Amino acid sequence: MDNSSFVSDTGRPLPPAVHYSCGRCQAAALATAALGLYWDVGWHIDFGRNKALFTPPHTMIVIGLAGIVYSVGIAALSPLSTTRRSGCAS
Repeated sequence: MDNSSFVSDTGRPLPPAVHYSCGRCQAAALATAALGLYWDVGWHIDFGRNKALFTPPHTMIVIGLAGIVYSVGIAALSPLSTTRRSGCAS
């Protein structure tokens, strides 16, 4: 992928870290939520039904899902929104 094809609203090319950082945050948040779900299954096998809502696995799931929502919101509302120079449908 050509880094010069991503430009900011001012017309200057964005550094590679800008257009990949949100994706990395989303991937980390998704991995956190997935690990929490995996842990939650084992938790229920070992301890049965929960008596409290915020057990450690549920807290991990909520943190992961909140991270996904947060990073998507930041990517959508970022002042450095990326646009393609060419090949983009208007």
